[in-house]
Amino acid sequence: FLFSQKEHSTTFNLASQTHARTWLLWILFLSIMTLGASSSISFLRFAHIVNFILHAIKLPMVWDYEIWDGLTDLSIIFMSPVDAAPLIRWQMITFYTATAIYKLTKSFLDPRLSCAPIFVFSLLDSMIPTSIQPSSLILQFFNTTAPFLTVCVEAAIPFCLTYFPRFGICFALFFHFLIAVTPPPNNAGGFSVSVAVRYALFFALGMKLRTSSKLLLLFAPILIAVAFILGRARGNDWALPVYVGISIALLSQLFSCHHFFNSKNKIIFNKNKISWLRLLIKSLTILYTLLPILGLQDMMAPTMFANLRVFTPSNHVILPTNLLQHHDIVRVDFVNSLAFNDVHPNRADHIFSDRLSSWLKVGGHSGLQFAPYVKRAINITLHSNLPEAFLPYLLPDLELRRLLAEARAHSQDFSLIYTKLPSGDQVHYHAMNNSCSILSSTSSSYITCPSDELPFAPPLSFWQDKFLLFFSIPIAPDALFPNATEIGCLC
Repeated sequence: FLFSQKEHSTTFNLASQTHARTWLLWILFLSIMTLGASSSISFLRFAHIVNFILHAIKLPMVWDYEIWDGLTDLSIIFMSPVDAAPLIRWQMITFYTATAIYKLTKSFLDPRLSCAPIFVFSLLDSMIPTSIQPSSLILQFFNTTAPFLTVCVEAAIPFCLTYFPRFGICFALFFHFLIAVTPPPNNAGGFSVSVAVRYALFFALGMKLRTSSKLLLLFAPILIAVAFILGRARGNDWALPVYVGISIALLSQLFSCHHFFNSKNKIIFNKNKISWLRLLIKSLTILYTLLPILGLQDMMAPTMFANLRVFTPSNHVILPTNLLQHHDIVRVDFVNSLAFNDVHPNRADHIFSDRLSSWLKVGGHSGLQFAPYVKRAINITLHSNLPEAFLPYLLPDLELRRLLAEARAHSQDFSLIYTKLPSGDQVHYHAMNNSCSILSSTSSSYITCPSDELPFAPPLSFWQDKFLLFFSIPIAPDALFPNATEIGCLC
């Protein structure tokens, strides 16, 4: 029960606006558990109902894995654990498969731009003594192979969970352990905790532990204490000790389990009550994995660190994007509003260690990372896009309208200059007097903006506000990266 509410506890030190609410929820949960701990299934369902409601309230400022949580919560809420377990296993395998497929983008596979070398070098930087300096050939090898190795690993996880579940769980736990211990800003410990909770459903239900597994649990306090100390040293990263505790619980089951569920297992369902629910939840799951192709979701989609272009022509080697949703694209050339500059592009590489930045450059990577999603999901600004050193970026029209509304909500006086693509017309907007003018690309004169120009557009609809949240695409100065349309990792 407690582990199913874990992601709300991992944001204590990250999102101050959720701190008080999280503690109140924990007090509520513990009080109700104390009053009625005799019905574990009922409280399990209650936990997932609250989990689902919390995620719905937070939309659209949620992590992608929290959408995974919400979709799997539906299975537990409307079905018994026995009926829900095989469906959740199928959902998790589907999510993993989608993330692996979406990483087949030209950007992710490009060693100069990919997020994968940043993860690899961050781990090496945190583990290798400072006295050891790898050669340039070794760094170039890791930088070149990291994107392809990452795709292979992420594709192997759903395959192993399906056909070799015992090995698959161990493999996935180790993979998510590396994610949890990755130094900031890429330590996605909440993601690791979230998926690990659901690995319990890959075991047969109602098992008893062997003596050898009970002995493993004796080491749990020591391992969790070490993880707690490490997490504390990294800025109160509570997700790490929570993940270690869940992993120990799962491994203790792993050594006791004689039977795993896989794709060949058959579960008898009540056809009148369950079949249509399974079909509905499976349909929602598949629809969620297809949303980037349709152009209906960017952030929150199962495209973690893939640098997938959703609102521009697709950069995926196979799949199209933006099939249903047409976006007008603008290039933000200048803005002096914090509502804009704290979110986009939110450059993150300035917090890298000097050694990590050096390794990336020697390995052939741009060394650049941008984290607008970090600001959106947990309200952390890593680096404001300061006007005196402004970095232009691409946005879809809907995201620009969202940012304009947020800037006005803070009663900010600001100026905005953006270029409409592909026409090249440049729009100048001043919030103080709500004035707007357009400098045509074909003339040197300004004209007044029409009433349907983006600064005068109506507020986003409920659907657009709740589900359409977009990355920006920073544009490189020619001297930095003359032959690339993108300049670094997006997260």
